[in-house]
Amino acid sequence: MQRLPVTPAHRRPRLARDTRSPASALERYLFGDERAHPDLATLRAYGLTGHAFVRLPEHPQRDSLRSDFISATARHLATRLALAPLLRAWDAAGIAVLAFKGFQLAEFVYPSAGLRMYADVDLLVAETQAALACDVARSAGWRIDWRADAADDLLAAHGPEYLGHEAASLSHGSLDVRIDVHRRIVHNSHNRRPAHHVARRLSEAVMAAATVAHVEGAPVRIPQGVDALIVGLALNRCWGSDAWQVKPRDYADFEALIARYGLTTDAVLERARVLGVSRTVRTYLRRCDPRSERLVLGVPSWWERRWWNLRAVPERGSRDLERLPLEFADLAREAAMLVRMLPLVHRVRRQLRAGGSLSIEQLNRPARRRSGAPEGAVTGQDWRRLRRGLQRALRLLGVAAGQRESVAALAAFHALRQRGLDVRLAPAEPDAPAGIPRLHYRGETLEIVAGGVSADRG
Repeated sequence: MQRLPVTPAHRRPRLARDTRSPASALERYLFGDERAHPDLATLRAYGLTGHAFVRLPEHPQRDSLRSDFISATARHLATRLALAPLLRAWDAAGIAVLAFKGFQLAEFVYPSAGLRMYADVDLLVAETQAALACDVARSAGWRIDWRADAADDLLAAHGPEYLGHEAASLSHGSLDVRIDVHRRIVHNSHNRRPAHHVARRLSEAVMAAATVAHVEGAPVRIPQGVDALIVGLALNRCWGSDAWQVKPRDYADFEALIARYGLTTDAVLERARVLGVSRTVRTYLRRCDPRSERLVLGVPSWWERRWWNLRAVPERGSRDLERLPLEFADLAREAAMLVRMLPLVHRVRRQLRAGGSLSIEQLNRPARRRSGAPEGAVTGQDWRRLRRGLQRALRLLGVAAGQRESVAALAAFHALRQRGLDVRLAPAEPDAPAGIPRLHYRGETLEIVAGGVSADRG
């Protein structure tokens, strides 16, 4: 089996120079120390078990690492088989597709796909072709879980207010394969504000410089190695929801890109200059760079994030200033929803404490539609606010952890019935905790999880 490249001992990285605590087993493992054996739970939490199977031949839980490596390899092979016909259909329709991040790294960068675990397949298409890509995917048998141009719905992942970088979410009809279709390769500063012009420029630049590769004979574009680093790692961490936090897997990905493409610091910085993102990339390299012996894990401080956001303003606009007006506007609406949810949650909790009736047949009687409330009047945005209001009400009223899911299910049921929506309660399924009912709407399940409410299309 091909071994992963390991940084020579005299070049092994260290933590930031001001770090006083010794490196953890996870960090020493990332640095190439074969004697460091992070526990299985830690490796699984960061998607590194397949990587560790090759890197750590003496790990005490090697059998489990082998199982994860084999599982990741098999899943990747299934993904390739599911993806290839879709790529051919898109190519026939004249849609250019670029693969980046997890799938691209596993397929084209790492020496073996089992070394790089990933959840979804990230694909970029031109924003003007996103709708056509969805139509072609549906014709090819893929399920459209969500698309940006769809009408708002209670079950939608996003509503029409969403202006973010994603265009659609697809799932395979029979295999556990999901695709995130991106219309831009980097995140917005806020998903309800239009994309900064640099997002479109970067997407076009990476696509223009990409090379054509093949998956099971189907064509797909892949970014240059330097772009996979700058966009897939640096900008994804710094401009996205990770808010400048480096993930342990970044270091392994960085090393794999160096081994595959022979990347040099000068080449990375020159490409960053051409793309107009030098400040962001330099900040990232100060936190993660095998060639400069740097790795800083952990959550950056509030002040660090503010300073780095400020430095990046010329490159991507102001993340903080663009978010602030929307967050203030949301505050009043969120507070109003919380005021509506508090008495409802309180009443349901009292009913449960008093041993009140939970007769599903009785509760499922035809809803009394509120005057002037047409069927379907609850939008996806309304539902998401209701969920957040429920979560806050549960915490504010101190509902016991063991009761939260039942209280949330019944409170959501009554709130949606009051709005005229034909939601139904069903008994808990065999694998669900006892006594917790399930909500159904138009054949889909609204599942109560961890004290909150979320849409479950499974």
